[in-house]
Amino acid sequence: MPHIVDRVINTYSQTLYYPPLLRTFRIDSVVRHLLVFFTRLYIQLCWREGTKGTTDATNAPIVSLTSFPARLNDVGIVVESLLRQEKRAKRIMLWLSKEQFHNIEDLPKQLLAQREKGLEIHLVDGDLRSHKKYFYVFQEFPQDRIILVDDDIIYPSTFIKDLEQNFSPERVHCSYGNIIGRDEQGKLLPYGKWKPIFEKYDGADIFFGSGGGTMLVPAKLGSDTLNSNLFLQLCPTEDDVWLNAQCYLAGLRIVKVRSGLIF
Repeated sequence: MPHIVDRVINTYSQTLYYPPLLRTFRIDSVVRHLLVFFTRLYIQLCWREGTKGTTDATNAPIVSLTSFPARLNDVGIVVESLLRQEKRAKRIMLWLSKEQFHNIEDLPKQLLAQREKGLEIHLVDGDLRSHKKYFYVFQEFPQDRIILVDDDIIYPSTFIKDLEQNFSPERVHCSYGNIIGRDEQGKLLPYGKWKPIFEKYDGADIFFGSGGGTMLVPAKLGSDTLNSNLFLQLCPTEDDVWLNAQCYLAGLRIVKVRSGLIF
């Protein structure tokens, strides 16, 4: 399965370079939606196949994500793409709020079945929204390499291997990001005017989208990273803003290590 999915993801990435005329008529958007549909269908058909890849339990990162009721039926497809990595994670941890999910056994059967393949499902008190993605795993594993992902993205089979290449605790490796935009006076432009980064990039002006796939070591981030009172006050729904700020405050080097898109 991984090789076919990887080829589809590569094709999806190529739609970025469609001629302007095709973008004008939204043909590129139609193609991307069809690719996503057929990839999800293919993964579901292959669901019962055994997972592949290798895991060195002493030297593998931890993958962490969160979700909410409206997306839960699709999370299993995301998890399946993470289970089928060339280099597998030490743990895959899904954090759900008890305010939204009262009993683990009431979750979709396909998702529950993935616990036998390595998925861990944790119900937590309260609801920190998207901040759940990192908040609990950072507390439990401050010295580990953590990979943050989203609940609506299919990841290629080389995703973890690519993030690990040349990684060090003083760096943040991301799969998705934008160049921070400023006007002639040096003031920040609106986020919608920041340029997405399609190729590998190493610079001092990257804003990463954590869920696109971001590897970091929690202990290296700013001292306020886990200050829930502060981030719920300043950016309650914008975990990316908070995490980027904490990385820059700590002086970490942010690098985009993969080319193309994931979906």
